[in-house]
Amino acid sequence: MPVEIIRKNDNSAYDPNSEALGVSNYVTNNELPATSQFGDTNPDPENFRLQARVPNATTNSVQMKLEVKRDGAVVSTTNYTLDKKDGDFVRGPFLRLVTDTNDDAESGDQTILVKLGDKIKVSYDIAAGSKVEQEIQVGRPASESNNEPDKPWKHDIREVKVRIVAVKDAAGNACITDAKVNELVNNANERLAQSGIRLKRTQDTVEVIEPPSKPADDVGPAYTYDQNYRDGHISGHLTSPSEDEIAFSLSKDGDSNSIDIFFVKHIVPAVAIAYYSSQNKTGNPALSNFIVISSDAVRPFTVAHEIMHILLNQGHRNLEPSTALFYSPTSQFKTTAGKKRIGPYPQSKTNNVGDDDTTTMRANAETLP
Repeated sequence: MPVEIIRKNDNSAYDPNSEALGVSNYVTNNELPATSQFGDTNPDPENFRLQARVPNATTNSVQMKLEVKRDGAVVSTTNYTLDKKDGDFVRGPFLRLVTDTNDDAESGDQTILVKLGDKIKVSYDIAAGSKVEQEIQVGRPASESNNEPDKPWKHDIREVKVRIVAVKDAAGNACITDAKVNELVNNANERLAQSGIRLKRTQDTVEVIEPPSKPADDVGPAYTYDQNYRDGHISGHLTSPSEDEIAFSLSKDGDSNSIDIFFVKHIVPAVAIAYYSSQNKTGNPALSNFIVISSDAVRPFTVAHEIMHILLNQGHRNLEPSTALFYSPTSQFKTTAGKKRIGPYPQSKTNNVGDDDTTTMRANAETLP
């Protein structure tokens, strides 16, 4: 009597050996009905529901336990009533995986808080001493490789290497704390999970460095960053880099497939600047694929938003949905209706902006543009 985790569009069963559950891209209170009939389907390809075979004809419902397991330990348990019956089977409501507590609080037990790599275990007692159970992962293993746009249940977990650096302030202290950086990285992982992406830090703690400098050259004298980072972009392109940009590019780690994220005290006049490859017109590849963020002005999703610039290899776009993570400016809070979604989802389709973002970001995650 198998337990089946059901796919959204045709209610067919997942195959845990080759498929996985995924974190939803949808705004959490969109397309998540409180109740659904046995044959109902759902437009969110990452919504799922539970199905069980009843032990006898007089049984009209089944209580099923769902556990979230992380590193072998159970981190949450929820019980569901499956009471939409057809023949020998019953199904429950549609469920959705989310990654932050704001989204998890939105739709009661229909939202399940997870991280990439977690396992979902479902089980119920068919009779005294007889249990039926099944387990499936959140995201396919990173060792696999599948980026089919219309099959998110096949997507492996992609990892973006990041080196995180804090530049010393005028007093000689790191301009940002490890705790704050950890919070920002966690926020980024929560957001990027909807594309099956997580960050892989090159160091466990923040690397603290002296203000970057550049030697004297044919263009000008030696220079050291003076706590006011200056942007040399003109009309979205970098042709004549500022002294700060040259100095910071010399402080990168030299790995062409890792993103260097520099925290500084202040940027003139921005919150953050992402040096994505397509805007670099200098001929110097070192002036690509790094990020500079003001520790004074950073917001919850700044790191995730700037990483999107690198992985999408583009600047801001017209008609960006107001719920999109790529919308500028980023949200100050982590509310459900905030700017935190990555296409594809209904708003990206309606606006015809960002519907391919997950596919593009995944393609560029491990080999940067």
